[in-house]
Amino acid sequence: MLTPIVQRLVLAAAIVAISAVWIAGIDGSPIRRDASQSLRMALNLERHGVVSMSEDMPVRPSMYREPLPVITEAAAIRIVDSILGPADVNEYFQGERARWIKYQNLVWSAVLFLAVFWVTRELTSSFLLALLAAVISMKPFAPGAGIGVNSLLTELPGTALLILTSFLLVKALRSGSCWGFALCGAVFGLLALTKAAFLYIAGGTAVLLLIAHCFTATRWIGARPIHIAVLASAFAVIVTPWMARNLVTFGSFQISERGGLMVYWRGLFNQMTADEYKGALYVWAPRQIRHAVGSLLSFSPADLERGGRLQRLNSDESASFFKEDLAAE
Repeated sequence: MLTPIVQRLVLAAAIVAISAVWIAGIDGSPIRRDASQSLRMALNLERHGVVSMSEDMPVRPSMYREPLPVITEAAAIRIVDSILGPADVNEYFQGERARWIKYQNLVWSAVLFLAVFWVTRELTSSFLLALLAAVISMKPFAPGAGIGVNSLLTELPGTALLILTSFLLVKALRSGSCWGFALCGAVFGLLALTKAAFLYIAGGTAVLLLIAHCFTATRWIGARPIHIAVLASAFAVIVTPWMARNLVTFGSFQISERGGLMVYWRGLFNQMTADEYKGALYVWAPRQIRHAVGSLLSFSPADLERGGRLQRLNSDESASFFKEDLAAE
């Protein structure tokens, strides 16, 4: 059995080894689509003190995306500028500066690694199982993955904060500590400021905790009303200032304005034809096997272009009609 000191050394060595692999895989590839929107807002925050998607002056406030990734990217931009000096805005979307900004993902990877380790250790009491789970949790975010450390998409920080919130909730329920519920609520708030849907999940969690208190006598799965109030209050302290800013500025008390757009976009999939339903397996297949999937299902790249059977499902920037779609939007 490994001593506690050896366990800590093994844990630290695993984080260092994974970080080294991540550093080697992070490059200056272009930052596009959703990630470029957050980066644009971060640049305006760092340069003009305004969270904004404006590309021209005057810079006007925006609430299109969640604020926490914008804030962390603005901090990364400031650090990069302190090392390399300021540059034209366009230089941050690919090349050396983009690579340096992506290095912030090393922090999120470490948070995810440790959170998975802690929650698995808490539930299994096994160091080796916890270490294995933590290592496996890194696989979806490898440099070659579309949502991995070589991008600025919010899946990595969102996942890290989700697992950390879950771990803190388990700890709070087991300890019955008000401070534990306060910490869980605060991190839950940070999660909602990264992925706005968790605003509603936080409300649902509070309701479920109250139901558990009313109908069970087991302290592990129950939380007293004071605990739920502390959790909700800490959550509100984190999310309310941003939502109040949006209410004052835009007349909308919410975290992000993308909700309606996303519901509309996903609603299109409720009206898929039989061909589109089958073609979805081809459209969203990993690029390494897309050709094989297309051969099996009788689809080709031509089906994704104008007039093709799968045109409606193609939102890729490489599509011949992408600029027209963007202009129409």
